[in-house]
Amino acid sequence: ASAAPPPRTASTAAGAALVRITIPGQTGVALGELEWPTNVSADVQSFQYPDDGSIVRLGRSRATISAHSGSAATSQAFAEAIVLSLFDGEITAAQVTAAARSGASERTTESITAGSSVQGLRALDQTIPSTPGGSASLSDGGSLSVLVEDAGAKDAGPPRAQASVVALRVRLTADHGGLPAGSEIVVGSAQTTAVARIS
Repeated sequence: ASAAPPPRTASTAAGAALVRITIPGQTGVALGELEWPTNVSADVQSFQYPDDGSIVRLGRSRATISAHSGSAATSQAFAEAIVLSLFDGEITAAQVTAAARSGASERTTESITAGSSVQGLRALDQTIPSTPGGSASLSDGGSLSVLVEDAGAKDAGPPRAQASVVALRVRLTADHGGLPAGSEIVVGSAQTTAVARIS
């Protein structure tokens, strides 16, 4: 994880998403995309894309965010997907969780991604270690990244902190499973920023 604080001009914010699919030249797909304060929770019984679930399929999933601005600012974001299958089972996981928390006040700052995890991850019949920053190559052109975390804080000018995590990311460098090269699938993302208002 890098240690970059948010910019001086940042404000307290929170965001999360269960699934985000980016497709070059096409409208993307988003599930459970939250942004404070517009929408703060999502609860999904199941999801599949496209209709036959050949690219993404997941079971019960939920996401929540919260934020509080002021002299002691806090921000939290959480996204969790259960029983994930990508590309008709080529990539599977039992549970994918992204969790981030930021806090900032005159006395202290914090930026935390503890609680983020990918459990039971397998790709092309191989068990993939789910350590932060882990990655694997896909056989016919693509890569898999696990727990890409970023967190940082600054104690003054004003006190501020940020923490973000992408639990699972697949990037395609060749056409695969109905998606063109350049497509990206993100499962479980959380972003938080806290900026203290010091009078």
